[in-house]
Amino acid sequence: MPVFELQGPDGSTYEVDAPDEDAAVAAFGAMGRDPRKREAQQSFDDRFGKGPMARDEGPIRAPRKVLPYGGYEPIAKFPGGRRFSRGGIVPERVAPPEPLTAEQAGSVMTNPEAANTLKDALQQRADIALVGEPSAFGQFHVATQRAANTYALNIPRNVTAAALTALDNIGLGNEYTASTFGENYQLMKDMEDATGRQHPKTAMAGTAAGIVGGMFTHPVLQAPQEVIQAGRVVQQGAGLAGRTWRAGATAGGYTAAAELADSKDPWKAAKAGAIGAAVGTFAQPTLELAGRALGPLIQRGIAYRKPDGSLTDEAANALREAGIDPREIPQALDEQLAQAFARKGVSVPAAREAAAAEFGIPLSRGQATDDVAALLFEKQALSGAKGDKAQAIATGFANEQQQAVTAARDAMGQRLGRGHVDLENPVEAGAMVGDAVRSAAAKARADFKGRYDDAFSRSGEFAPDAFGGIGNRIAGSLSQRAESVIIDDVVTPVAKRALDDIANARHLNLGDSGPVTLRGVEQARKRLVAFYKGAKSSGNPEDMRAVRSIMDEFDNRVERAVSNGMFSGDDGVLEALKGARVSYASYQKTFKPDGAGDEVGQAMRRIAERDATTEEIGRYLYGTSKIGDRGVSVRMVDRLQKVLGKESPEWSAIRQAVFMRVTGMGEGKTPLRPEKMAERVNEFLRGGGSTLAKKLFTGEELANMNRFANAARTTAMRPIKDQGGAGYAGKIAGGAMDALAASIGFKVGGPTGGTAALNTSRIGRKFFSNFLNDGKVERSFNGGAPKAPDPGLVDRTSRAAPGIGYATGSQEEGRDAVSKLGGLALLGAASLIQERQQ
Repeated sequence: MPVFELQGPDGSTYEVDAPDEDAAVAAFGAMGRDPRKREAQQSFDDRFGKGPMARDEGPIRAPRKVLPYGGYEPIAKFPGGRRFSRGGIVPERVAPPEPLTAEQAGSVMTNPEAANTLKDALQQRADIALVGEPSAFGQFHVATQRAANTYALNIPRNVTAAALTALDNIGLGNEYTASTFGENYQLMKDMEDATGRQHPKTAMAGTAAGIVGGMFTHPVLQAPQEVIQAGRVVQQGAGLAGRTWRAGATAGGYTAAAELADSKDPWKAAKAGAIGAAVGTFAQPTLELAGRALGPLIQRGIAYRKPDGSLTDEAANALREAGIDPREIPQALDEQLAQAFARKGVSVPAAREAAAAEFGIPLSRGQATDDVAALLFEKQALSGAKGDKAQAIATGFANEQQQAVTAARDAMGQRLGRGHVDLENPVEAGAMVGDAVRSAAAKARADFKGRYDDAFSRSGEFAPDAFGGIGNRIAGSLSQRAESVIIDDVVTPVAKRALDDIANARHLNLGDSGPVTLRGVEQARKRLVAFYKGAKSSGNPEDMRAVRSIMDEFDNRVERAVSNGMFSGDDGVLEALKGARVSYASYQKTFKPDGAGDEVGQAMRRIAERDATTEEIGRYLYGTSKIGDRGVSVRMVDRLQKVLGKESPEWSAIRQAVFMRVTGMGEGKTPLRPEKMAERVNEFLRGGGSTLAKKLFTGEELANMNRFANAARTTAMRPIKDQGGAGYAGKIAGGAMDALAASIGFKVGGPTGGTAALNTSRIGRKFFSNFLNDGKVERSFNGGAPKAPDPGLVDRTSRAAPGIGYATGSQEEGRDAVSKLGGLALLGAASLIQERQQ
């Protein structure tokens, strides 16, 4: 259509597109007289001001001559007079449209629909002049171009433009290339846009392919590496908040890079990046919420075990992260895991919930997920910060959970008692052990005495020289030992008297006065026992050792005399004497101390002979501070195991009492806090009490204790400091809402209306907040672990959200839509999602 230059009354020159001069003049006059026509003209200009056919600067400039229509030749003209068309067909001339009548021209000026129709027709002709008629090759061309440039952030178009520019500048160009990078880049972009208008669906498919391809292949920001905190492996920034900001940063970075590669304008790149970041930030929590809501309905889930019965990799990883050894899963825990994974999917929270359920302990959502935000919310609910009803729900759950922990502890203690005992407190075990030890000592004492009585009551006598010079012989043997024993009337006065008594006991027919009877030997030994008691009562350890050594040497002399044929009489005397001696030695070793440093022997003697109290016996068993941290406790248990037997009720009582002491049972009316109980169990299993633990309990029982401690630890309220971020944001938003309500009320009803509106806003916000909190608290405390999202949901959303942000920010239509929507709507939606996540 020809363009006519007309001069207005103010001296300005105007260009009017019209089929002839009369129509141009009529249109110009109409613009000056009717505002609606001016509006229509503006709309027309807006429409015709877009696209290569109306660009002021660029490779395509249609001739703008003030000539009759028949002289206009719309040839696609490029800088330097070059012509180009896809496929090598250069459109020399495009047939002009039929001339418009004056009525049609007026319709274009006043009717936006007519203007749009004309605009589309002209755009179509301009596109044909640039790239030729629509074709299959054009579809392939625009699909690959859009996909490549979208995927690679417009880098392919830049690379191609740079290559064409370089070829042209070194003389290898042709009629299709230009001498500047900008001209070549704009030419390719115009051709791509023109082909895209000819094949819009194909162009859209290519763009979508580039975006989707980038989602799953381009790198995205990841959470930092795993670190150790409080003995647990955690991953910083792995929560929703971390994923949200990373999605925004990834989307913003890719969008800004793509726009900078396209427009070369840093300001436009920054604007596009900001839009992409905002959309990516909004998309991440939105997609996760949608996935969590719809995932359980559509997901197929991940199996807990493979067909061969072994754990799947996902299940094994979840168990390890939850603190459960996949190699050691007892039947009770296996059943709980199977049920939890079947209901909620394979996840770490579900594994934690199953581990606690093995002992009948319920977990809140925060405890199962170990999520700081969820734990903080539950802490606030328990303190009353979320309303009275929310506090009642939280308090009821806390009481129920504490009762469950106590019941689980008691049940484990009963199992360790093996049905033999059911102690009220550990002191009862001391009484049982004391009675059993005294009874065993009495039996042992009666046994060796009976054996000696039997041996010495037999008939027979020793040769006269069997005990000749026995005093000197015993003294000589003792002095020749590796650890010699010297008999001295000062250091060992009682031993000196005992040795002299044996040497001079002629009234017992012992020595050179004639044959020695068994009764005489028995009497001599009884006198030695009396000397030993005297040495023990003196408190002189050297004297006790010396008298005991004299007794041993005397017994050796008796046995050697029998063995060497110096005894005549009952043939069973030797075996009877040996049996009596072994029985006596066993009694001494079990119930008597072997020297001053034998703490276990001293404890056993005190229990057997001196009636030690139950509290004293408890100290012998458990120690005075940490359970089993002293070696005497371990050695005492070894001694008692031999005396009592592993299957005895007293041994079961010791086991149960030790567990009660470890977990704080019987120490007071107030149970230990779960975290303190878990700490003491852990110290018993892995610290100073580990040796005692292995002496008393089986490997399976120790594993059960460990799992119980982990479950109890999970219920502990961790110290979490409220940083106030979400709370402050909520207060600011609430204050803004109150201010807006007050301003509206003031405008409508003055000061009274403003006050009423302000109070109404506050009451309404509180009611609505409590309503939301009550439901959320109910889910948090009584819902347990959340259902696991569709496998890979987090990974897919972590890629899809940046892709959505990039798709929006890199496309002009997306940027326009977001700009019109404005930041307020995005902020409000993000705040709502953040509130929903808390």
